[in-house]
Amino acid sequence: MENPITAYIDKVCRRIKNKSLHQEIKLEIEDHLMELKENALRNGCSEEEALDQAFSQMGDPDEIGKQLHRTHRRKVEMTIILPVFITSIVGLLSMYFIQSYTPDGMIGSIFTNSLIYYLAGAALLAVFYCLDYSRILRCSSYIYAGAILILLLSLFIGVRAGGAPYLDIGIAMLDVSGISALIVGVALAGIFESWNWKKPADGVIGIGILVLPVVLLAMMGVVSYTLCLLICLVVMTASGAGFRQVTGFVTASAAVPVFLFAFDFAPFSYFAPEAVRNSVEISSLLSSAGWFGAGFSMNAGTLSEVHTDYIFVYVIHSFGWLAGISLLFLISLFVLRMIYMWKQVKPGQGKLAALVIAVVISLHFIISILTNMAVLPSLGIALPFMSFGGSSILIDMGAVGLFLNICHRGYEETSVGTEVPA
Repeated sequence: MENPITAYIDKVCRRIKNKSLHQEIKLEIEDHLMELKENALRNGCSEEEALDQAFSQMGDPDEIGKQLHRTHRRKVEMTIILPVFITSIVGLLSMYFIQSYTPDGMIGSIFTNSLIYYLAGAALLAVFYCLDYSRILRCSSYIYAGAILILLLSLFIGVRAGGAPYLDIGIAMLDVSGISALIVGVALAGIFESWNWKKPADGVIGIGILVLPVVLLAMMGVVSYTLCLLICLVVMTASGAGFRQVTGFVTASAAVPVFLFAFDFAPFSYFAPEAVRNSVEISSLLSSAGWFGAGFSMNAGTLSEVHTDYIFVYVIHSFGWLAGISLLFLISLFVLRMIYMWKQVKPGQGKLAALVIAVVISLHFIISILTNMAVLPSLGIALPFMSFGGSSILIDMGAVGLFLNICHRGYEETSVGTEVPA
């Protein structure tokens, strides 16, 4: 015969669509019922009478379930979703006009491809938002192994386009250096979420786990190496690594470029060959933009890699400085909101992974915008949600979904125990 308390709790949970909360709610309601039952027993009630009284005081399970569902229903975080949507629309419109004004055969169907990438990215964002993030983080070691395998394959059988490494998987070309920071960073965050840096053996193993992707990415280029090094340092410091471990990691990682230079490993010194020429062209295009733009005549022949590395230059030149400043303001709010949301997450609830996502996306924004302002040379960093590129759009969208998932779950962890009706 089914336990009456279990049957009551199951009725409550059937009304709550957010299944990731069921376990915590079950424990909370069970505690309430047991407390009410014990009070009734102390007042002289029989076992059966005590249970009936406890159920009566708790209330109708269907109503409780409905109330908890309304309280813990997943809310759409518009301060994150809206900037992603607006920048994506601007990026898609830019692809349309670039393709329209570029001579046939010079750039391909970037608008159609972008539309497919954005739709797939939106679906991926929704999937990662709805999944139980703890299951994803439990697979961190497998994600890490997969990332290492992709890096190895790109080094041995990958191809280089404009100096950047790509991996041909048949249906698409993966921009390995562009997506590696997020994938490796999230994997490392899951691995080191509860890492014990105080144990000497774990400290050595941890440094080895961190150094391996740094070595592989250093063989692909200075930008990939630097980003991975920064992300590893964020993971180490946020997970409690001491000064000795951080020093050991930095020393080992710093030896990598020395070794590569000593053996004249060319890819490490890669910078886009068009960097100097493009910087002159960028200044001219930006100065002629005006507040409302200079029209849509700019195309792939005007500026090399305009649809990828220099999409922000295109937006300012075509739509005007007013549009560019508005986008900068929106991006700034987006980054600040990510930081605020990350700070609300409790340690141990995916907080490290949320930090990595916020840092990587923020760095991509900063580096890409500085490149578009001719402050930095072309480093092959896509402007999140705007630059053309299937792999970068998919990874960025999926990362936003995972970030929202972690933050939403982090809020629930702090409130679920106080929301059950008494």
